Amino acid sequence: MSTPPAMNQDALPQAAKTAVSGAAHGYTAELEPRPESTTDAVGGGWGGLRPYYDAGGITIFHGDCREILPALKPSQIITDPPYPKEFLPLYSWLAQCAAKVLPEGGSLLAMAGPSYLPEIMASMSAALRYHWTIGYCTPGAQAAQIWPRKVIAYWKPVLWFVRGEYSGKWVSDCVKSQSNEKAHHHWGQSETGMTALVERFSEPGELICDPFMGAGTTLRAAKDLGRKAVGIEIDEAHCESAALRLAQDVLPLCSSAGGGLVGEQLDAFEHSGAQRYNGEHSNTPTPRP
Repeated sequence: MSTPPAMNQDALPQAAKTAVSGAAHGYTAELEPRPESTTDAVGGGWGGLRPYYDAGGITIFHGDCREILPALKPSQIITDPPYPKEFLPLYSWLAQCAAKVLPEGGSLLAMAGPSYLPEIMASMSAALRYHWTIGYCTPGAQAAQIWPRKVIAYWKPVLWFVRGEYSGKWVSDCVKSQSNEKAHHHWGQSETGMTALVERFSEPGELICDPFMGAGTTLRAAKDLGRKAVGIEIDEAHCESAALRLAQDVLPLCSSAGGGLVGEQLDAFEHSGAQRYNGEHSNTPTPRP
């Protein structure tokens, strides 16, 4: 995990200092059966789930999305799951869960690497109706070099599945990312690209869910566009980074020599309306490959 460049790590809570060497995704390849939820029960509007962060219609849950997503009721799901072959079962699980939690006509938009599209499409189509493929173009970003296929990639597919029949507005099937933004997360997408997806495939006031949240780009886009959003992330260090990022319009990052949210600023954040819940989590995230 890499914190934003201006952030002073000495001022962060211990969770945000944790180095996850080579971390790309925090999910084990063995997809053992999961309970509906193992999160500590509390009161509130989340059916007993304990948020890690909750402010202004934006909520973060720290944990495994396979335990948390079944308890949520989002309007749309917009997410970027892990691409390596060993994580392909996550796409099948995601479609099966989306078929239960989305409303009739609700959309699941999932980014994917092109290498395993036939397997991904087949597994997701077993649970949801395939609608279209959106081209996520990255002309302003560093091109990805797919060495096994000898391809220089300037786009990636966003697979659009629907629960039942789609009855929404007309949309363009090409989204353009203007930059290569990796300051918050080494596999993160750009705010311009995710903002275009959220704006195109949701309406103000709807609840967007990103079950593979990373450092919160989808949530940041939803907040800027007047949507409600809930993100789930298994790596607590990325939850901390996302929470600080979402709070920046309330408490701007310090521009002094030390940089970052420091001293009194961090204390004010912890006690402001941007609530950061100190829930007890017994499992340590698995390092991402």
